[in-house]
Amino acid sequence: LILDEATNAMSPHAEKTVLQDLIDQAAQRNQLLILVSHNPAVIDLCDSSLRIQSDRTDFRQEHRI
Repeated sequence: LILDEATNAMSPHAEKTVLQDLIDQAAQRNQLLILVSHNPAVIDLCDSSLRIQSDRTDFRQEHRI
């Protein structure tokens, strides 16, 4: 599932609740969830991130337990 700024009109609480539910469901089903966002709070919910700028790309990966 690919979501591009899907929660940008939501309150911070609603955004976190909806995204955490989607992340949990994807993990239970062993599925990939791709979130496109400029919001650091959304990016912090992810296991890994890819930051794309005009002159470089940065990859960050964390492992949740």
